[in-house]
Amino acid sequence: MSVFFILIRRQAISASTAPLDWALALGGAMLPLMVRPAPGPLVPEFVGASLMAVGVLVTIAAKLSLNRRFGLAPANRGIQAAWAYSVVRHPMYTGYIIVQVGFLLTNPSLYNLGLYLVAWSVQVARLFREERWLLTDPEYQAYAERVRFRLIPGIF
Repeated sequence: MSVFFILIRRQAISASTAPLDWALALGGAMLPLMVRPAPGPLVPEFVGASLMAVGVLVTIAAKLSLNRRFGLAPANRGIQAAWAYSVVRHPMYTGYIIVQVGFLLTNPSLYNLGLYLVAWSVQVARLFREERWLLTDPEYQAYAERVRFRLIPGIF
């Protein structure tokens, strides 16, 4: 789905060419792929699998919401404020984190925990850089005032 939406995406109104933005985008996308299976789940496997399924559904809803606006690095292809984006400003990242927490709970290891802590830090840095870019658009500023939370409703 991601590749399809990238192939049909809208032309950007503006897009970042900053190397840091691209590095954060690639790191946020690739670092979580480096986790490994580990023995001894901390929770029953159905709990971890359920979290992963919920996270995948949140991610799919976010990607379907963005549709032709989807991209990796910060770009303005029109502001999406409906559906998944009416709950938090970055629901795709929320979905990724839910999947990753589910995986970590069923595959606990210091390696996986360390990798996810780095990946989550990269995602938060990516989110802030993306917002810095988008907040130059008055439409996004109004959206950010309406949808106050970035990742977790009521918290952040």
